[in-house]
Order: sequence, then C-alpha cells, then structure tokens
Amino acid sequence: LSANDFFEDSPLLVSPNPSQGIFTIQSARQFSRLKIYNSLGECVFKKEFENRIDLSEQPAGVYFVELTSKNSTPHIQKLIKE
Repeated sequence: LSANDFFEDSPLLVSPNPSQGIFTIQSARQFSRLKIYNSLGECVFKKEFENRIDLSEQPAGVYFVELTSKNSTPHIQKLIKE
C-alpha cells in the first residue's frame, strides 16, 4: 500500500476507531471483499465482506482495511487497534 491508496474522503464509516479489536463498517456501497493490512503492508486478514471486523487476535497498531466491489476501485480506511 502507498500513501496514494488512502482516500481522505472515503465513503466508509468505521467505528469505533480506535478500538480494542472489534470494528463495524457502514457504507452505502455494496462491497464484496475485504482485506486488512498491517503497517508493514502484510495482509493479515481477508474474507468476503461483512460489516463486522474482529482484529482482537492481532497486536495493537495501525491497520488498513481495503474494501473492493466488482464495479469500483478499492476503498481504503485506516484502523487503529489499541
């Protein structure tokens, strides 16, 4: 991931953020897949899209969720796990 992949005006709402590990995603768009990357760019989590993400098994730090759909470019949102 690069700085250009992060969109400040992302159509996503991830809450709570920061979190102890459980995040909820709200969006008007229909996403089909999600991937989570750690701060080193390593994919630590991937699955079909669900509104709930559980990172409780991951260490505290900064993560990036990448959401993709068939008809649009990926959307990336920063997550902070405490």
